[in-house]
This record gives sequence, C-alpha cells and structure tokens, in this order.
Amino acid sequence: MLKPTAFTSKQKSLFISDSSSDNEELPDIFSKRNLGENEAKSKFDTGTKIAAEPEMKKKVVKKSATKLDKKVEDVEKAKRKAAQAELKALRPEESLKQMVCLVDPKVEAMVGCGVVGQLCEGSVASYQVTDGRFSCVKWRRKVELYGTDETSSVTMTTDVQDEPYVLLVLPCVDFLGIVSNRGSVTCNAWVEELKQSFPACQVHVVCFGMTKYRRKVKNNAQKNFRQQVLQNSEKVTKNTKKKPSFELTDFEIEELLVELQLTSGFKVIFVESSDELVLLIQQTTKSVAEAPYKRMKRNNVQFINDKASVKVDATTGHGSYNAWKQMLLQFHNLSPDMADAILKQYPSLSCIMSAYDGCNTAEGETLLADLVIRRGVGTIQSTRRVGPELSKRIYKMLTSKNGSETL
Repeated sequence: MLKPTAFTSKQKSLFISDSSSDNEELPDIFSKRNLGENEAKSKFDTGTKIAAEPEMKKKVVKKSATKLDKKVEDVEKAKRKAAQAELKALRPEESLKQMVCLVDPKVEAMVGCGVVGQLCEGSVASYQVTDGRFSCVKWRRKVELYGTDETSSVTMTTDVQDEPYVLLVLPCVDFLGIVSNRGSVTCNAWVEELKQSFPACQVHVVCFGMTKYRRKVKNNAQKNFRQQVLQNSEKVTKNTKKKPSFELTDFEIEELLVELQLTSGFKVIFVESSDELVLLIQQTTKSVAEAPYKRMKRNNVQFINDKASVKVDATTGHGSYNAWKQMLLQFHNLSPDMADAILKQYPSLSCIMSAYDGCNTAEGETLLADLVIRRGVGTIQSTRRVGPELSKRIYKMLTSKNGSETL
C-alpha cells in the first residue's frame, strides 16, 4: 500500500502546470483519499455550520414577525366586531328591546283602566309599575358595552341608565289650579320642585281632559245666560250637573300656558282619552329608544351624492364643465334644467366669479334671477325664470366670507 506523498507549494505549482499542458487529470488533493477521513469530515462539517447559522436566524425572525402581525390582525378584527355589535344594539329594531318604561300607579288610577296592560300588548319594550312622588312616566335603558380582552375576544357588559325624559300626567282641573295659583301649591313652587326632582330632564306635562273641561265651562255659561233670560233659576239648578271648582275662559287658559312655557320651559300636551294616553306613551317610548341612533347619524353626517364624481384633467381642463354643473345641482330645489340655463350664460365657475366681481351686493344677488329656463320641446315647451331667491342663495354661497352664514 502506497503512502500519500506530501508536496511543497512550489512542487504543487509545477505539478499543476505540467499536468495541464499534457491534458492529464489533476489529483483531488483535498479528497478523503489524500486527507485523513476525520480531517476531511471536520472541514466539510465546519463549512456547513457556518452557512446554516444565518439561515436559522432569518427563519426565527420571520416566524416572530408573522406571529406579531397575526396578533395585531386578531386585535383589529375583534375591535371591528365589537364596534359592529355596538352599532347593531343602537339600531331602532334592537334599541326598543332594551327600553323599560316606568309607569306610576297614580297614572293608572287617574285614567281608570289598565294602562300598563294596554301598553304591553304587541310591544317589544318592557313596562313596569313603580310608585313615585309624582304621577309620571319615566324610562330606563339597558346599555350593552362591547370591548376586547387579552385573548382578542369580544366581551360584553350591561349597564342601566335613566333617560332624561319625563311625562308628567295631570288631570285638567289640577293642572289649571296649579298654573293659575288657585291650588295648594303655587306655580313657581311647583316648577322648582319638579326641576329639583328631575334635574337635567326634559319635562313634558300631559293635561288630561282639557276639551271636556272647556265644554263644561261653555255649557255652564250658556245655562247661566238662559237662567238670566228666563228668570227660572229653580228649573235650571235642578238640571245642572256638578260645576268645576273654578272656571277659566279659553283666553285665560292660553295666557297661563304661554306664561308657563316661557318661565319653566315645560311643554304641554293635551290628551282626551285613555287610548290617546296609551298611544302617546308608546310613541314617546319609541322616540326615546331611537334617540341615540339619530344623534349618531346627525353627528356623522357625510356628503352623499347620487351621481358619480367628475374627473377634471389638470393639464387640459377637460371635465370642468360637468364639475361646475354638478356643483350647481347640490343646491336645494335646483333642477338640471336650471343648471343648464345658468351654464349657458356662465359656462365655468371663473366666468360667474368675474361677473360677481363687477357687481355690488344688490346686483350680485339678482344676477341670475332673470335667466330663462326652457322645458320640453314643441307644443309642450314651457319657460320660467330662475328667480331672485335661488339667485341670492348662489351669490351668498360663492361670495360669502362667513362659513356659518345661513343660505
């Protein structure tokens, strides 16, 4: 068995140059045959480890970044679900289920029938009888609050809050006795007591039986007049029914109502029967239930246009005519025929602004008033004018420097 020969660097170079010239194969001096088996293994193992270490680090970093992105995505998804659930709870069809109407037993005794029983028939809201200081109707709402926890799951908590609305139900005689200062309590003291009992609440006074009271007063006045004419008081007094404790004319009642609304801010509602009272409570319950949703829609008003947006080329200006027409169509009660009449005279916004620059306020407000609008073709053709009101609104919109000015 031959032993491998060791070569010097000079001999290696000579050997390679000689063998290359003779087209002979070069010996694999780094193979296992020329190196020891352990030495060759250690060389190849060392190279593999050095190449694998950066790849492993990249994989670990990539996995951690993927996990972080997935966690953030789960949190955002949970937040969106919570917002959708909260919005669904505010919708009118769902909000009425969360309302609880609290009816005082004195209201039911005053009307003389099962008010709560009538309210519960075919209603989604809940109605309860609760005793209080005043004969009133109040409302409570079951509020559902949605959120997210550490596991990115949607959580729900319920709370109960009192609504700031009160219906105070009073018989007509008691109500008129208070506002005319003929009862046991003066009107000012009664108003202060209500404001202290229901702070930050909108109080609506429901007067029960005003028409019946006025009819009685009118009938008594006619009977008194007949008595004076016929001078037969005995016959009249036998047929007369029980008179009210005091009688007020229609003019006196109107004066008292105006004074009450100006001094207290209370709104007065008149009902004549138990059916009208039940209907009023049901309608008010629905309005109170939908109030948060309507407020949210008012606060989140967005500009909505039925037509697609118009693109204007910045270099050629193509599309500016359609954009100007679409701007005019945003005015209330401005039809496409009116817009075409204005565009025929002023084909661009800069044209009408130049015309406004040469006018004073009075001339500018009536600049478009006499423009003729043509509708239809042939025998059915009709004409009209833009008018001073619309002309004034367009002038204010384009020239006003006050953003809060009413058009």
